[in-house]
Amino acid sequence: MTIVMTSHKSKDFGHLGIMSAVCHGIHLVEVIDEIVGVDPRQKVTCGEAVLAMILNCLGFVDRPL
Repeated sequence: MTIVMTSHKSKDFGHLGIMSAVCHGIHLVEVIDEIVGVDPRQKVTCGEAVLAMILNCLGFVDRPL
């Protein structure tokens, strides 16, 4: 009989990972960008900014974005 030792690592994504997955699942960024439009000079689109603000307010309420 051979005993195999394996090691496992886990990471805690918490609620931010779940919310990020939900936002990506409903295509929130794409929908906002489609409605508002995207300027090629933008470094961050409006949809990405909204997603960042949502995740920021859920996780880092004492630190500004």
